[in-house]
Amino acid sequence: MSPALPTLPPDFPEQAAAGVFRAGGLRAAEAAGEAIRIGYDVRRVDLHDSRNKADTLARIAAALDFPEWFGHNWDALADCLGDLPWLTPGARCLLVFEGCKGHAEAWPVLIEILQQSCTDWAEREVLLSCVLAFDGDEQ
Repeated sequence: MSPALPTLPPDFPEQAAAGVFRAGGLRAAEAAGEAIRIGYDVRRVDLHDSRNKADTLARIAAALDFPEWFGHNWDALADCLGDLPWLTPGARCLLVFEGCKGHAEAWPVLIEILQQSCTDWAEREVLLSCVLAFDGDEQ
């Protein structure tokens, strides 16, 4: 079961939407392909079979090219998400977290950090959208 999040808007990415959303795996893949087509920087984080915090954080760090000093904790995740050198003013970025399931206790913390990152990047004129893709959740 997916966490209580708004569903990815049906007209995304044509209609830009900053924030954290949920989508089924197929819808997320479709949105990612369309986002690439119109110039978004799309980064995929494969969370299939990730069952604990350490593995989840390691996968995020690898997919987003975090620096070696990444501390593999929630505070370090927030710090690194706030300092992504490949995001510049005017950029549009979509982070797709694929295969979301398991490790349910992490979702509230991860979602809070992602939401804050979207807000912080918007203040720097960067559109950051995050999608948590849940296989079988095709709403």
